[in-house]
Amino acid sequence: IIRNESMRLLLISILVAEATAEPGDQTGATTVPPLSVQEIAQLAKLGKPELSVTFDSTSLQRSLQTLRHVQGVEAQLQYFLQHGATNSMLAELFHISANAAKAKRKAYEAVHPVEGKRRRPSMPNSATREKIHHVWYALRGAATQPPKPQDYRSLHDTFPALSLASLYAVVNEFDD
Repeated sequence: IIRNESMRLLLISILVAEATAEPGDQTGATTVPPLSVQEIAQLAKLGKPELSVTFDSTSLQRSLQTLRHVQGVEAQLQYFLQHGATNSMLAELFHISANAAKAKRKAYEAVHPVEGKRRRPSMPNSATREKIHHVWYALRGAATQPPKPQDYRSLHDTFPALSLASLYAVVNEFDD
């Protein structure tokens, strides 16, 4: 039961506003007449009606898991932006539209300005490309599913001096 007057005032205000805004949507609830701000404040002071909140801990746990997942994906996306992934790479790996990738880059670059223009990444020398292919095969083996952002992140951990765009270009240099 909620006893804090400010919290009661807030909840009663919300409940009255929702009840009066959608009077036909009252599944099992008592019809609430329109109340003035003064009447709502007086109700909050009276301590009546009783107000309580049901807390579903299972739903909270699922929501927190979803939040952690979204935060992880966002952190991964920020890492890719910071380390030179192209818009097409972002769209492919994070399953977002090209416009969403452009918007993410624009928002990132508004906070982290880039010096000069972004250009096509240069390919590393053939010996480095060969090492990249070996590490990529060690990471992915004979995997048939498309690479995930973590695959490229692991590759970048091994070759931090190269941009993600360069690594992507090397890994895909023999694709049609």
